[in-house]
Amino acid sequence: PNELSGGQQQRVAIARMLITKPGIFLMDEPLSNLDAKLRMDMRSEVKRLHQESGATTVYVTHDQEEAMTMSTHICVMKDGVIRQMDTPEVLYKKPADRCVADFIINPKMNFYDAEIMREDGRTYASFSGIKIQADPEIIGERKKVKVAVRPEDFIIDSNGGEFRVITQLPTGPAQILNLENGSEEATMVSSDYIKVNPGETIRIGVKEDSYNIFDLETEKRIY
Repeated sequence: PNELSGGQQQRVAIARMLITKPGIFLMDEPLSNLDAKLRMDMRSEVKRLHQESGATTVYVTHDQEEAMTMSTHICVMKDGVIRQMDTPEVLYKKPADRCVADFIINPKMNFYDAEIMREDGRTYASFSGIKIQADPEIIGERKKVKVAVRPEDFIIDSNGGEFRVITQLPTGPAQILNLENGSEEATMVSSDYIKVNPGETIRIGVKEDSYNIFDLETEKRIY
């Protein structure tokens, strides 16, 4: 036993747990000490074991990707308070508040203080040269809101806001662009490689209905 690596000890511990066929598994970051490749393999293995055993599994992790890929339901907590509990898809697309939106995605979510504009009978939230449409009934009398945009929901838009490219990070299947517009920053993920050099500018917008709007004071999602 003393010749086993930390990762091997973890896997043996899981095997010892499984052999008793319990009704509930409690796992506290069981993959945290594994290297990246083995951790990916074990995610699939643990999920398979869960499906075959049929046992309820409570799995604690600080790894957002691990939570999203392995769970049927996710409970996001902060300071001992449950902020939201739902399926991975709902948490990803409709986070209950800014805390959940900020935690559940990597690369980081983009947040902006936006001004409410009313033009030609329509209501918009405007930030950094970008305008997105909003429901006037939900916005109500608010003059400012907090807008959250996922990195992959930014798109090249000739009518959008002008941002300067700071760095480009190719990942293989996608490209991560770190951008800035004055004091505002943006992280953009594009599956189509954008041919641009650091220091050059591009204009970006947001995919239609691919954003969340939060109340500025309560930080609860309103749209």
